[in-house]
Amino acid sequence: IEIAIAMASLLLPRNERHFGDLLAVSTLIFLLVCYLGVVFFPQLSVHQYADLLEPQLAGAWRGPLLHKNVAGAAMAISVFIGLYVAKTRNLLIGGLIVALSVIFLAFTLSKTCIVLLPLILAMSEGFIAIHGSRWRLVLMFGGLFLINLATLGSVLFVPVQNLLEGIMADPSYTNRDDIWRFAFDQLAKNPWIGAGFQAFWRTNEVIYSGSNIETWANQASDGHNDYLDVALTTGIPGLLLTIMWLVVSPVEDIHRGSASGDDPALTKLFVRIWLFSVIRACLESSFFTGGNPCWFMMLVSIFGLRLQGSLVLISEASTQNRPAKIVGDVTVRD
Repeated sequence: IEIAIAMASLLLPRNERHFGDLLAVSTLIFLLVCYLGVVFFPQLSVHQYADLLEPQLAGAWRGPLLHKNVAGAAMAISVFIGLYVAKTRNLLIGGLIVALSVIFLAFTLSKTCIVLLPLILAMSEGFIAIHGSRWRLVLMFGGLFLINLATLGSVLFVPVQNLLEGIMADPSYTNRDDIWRFAFDQLAKNPWIGAGFQAFWRTNEVIYSGSNIETWANQASDGHNDYLDVALTTGIPGLLLTIMWLVVSPVEDIHRGSASGDDPALTKLFVRIWLFSVIRACLESSFFTGGNPCWFMMLVSIFGLRLQGSLVLISEASTQNRPAKIVGDVTVRD
């Protein structure tokens, strides 16, 4: 249902101008709700010491969302939307969205999103400037490999762990290494079909197996790495299919879109959201999770890139001598 809604949301706006207006209004409403929650309902919008699962997060803003890391991701995406609105619709409104989002992001204390925001802004410029899907794939897979080597690799390879201990203040990534080590141990038991879709974390078999598992990681809500989580629940085939859909296909769509004369500002918005989601997945989990704004906006960006890329099909068809027909406001050829 959520995937269908993400697809349909791109078909409702009349044009790019209408799409920008809808983004601006909805994002401002979301930010207003976030700030009103912090001011008038801090016990619900700010992590408290009374939180049973993670009392150490006390003071971190989360607004109407469940966790400060989810709120941080939502604010980073709001920054991308604000930049798009500022460029295409209204500079003041876009600037206001960016300012409100950056301030809230700082108070979420989400280190991953705070570090990724400037990185993605810079990376998206280079990613779009590169010509050819082959080099984009090299950049994407090279980046994902290095990040996962520096994260998951810390529990698999002793040299990587030693290197991180020498250059990082917290080489455990706030105790994520225990979760990754536990997840790899479980993945080794069933690598080809996995435990079942969303059938591992928070299940009775895992939570109440403390007598058999000497680690606190069985109490985790997720694996804090989407690629590991997908492999753990749907097996290696599921991981490969996910990578084909969420990583490889968008690169091909970007290439087709640039060849067909797509809207550069709109493409940049979708690329930023997509890159942020794909890279953030190395430290957080949101793939295939209902109600997660990062996952929903990732879907929107992927389908947006596909629609942008599909313009080349219309362009190529229009150059051939075939009967034309009208579909909506677009002329295509059978």
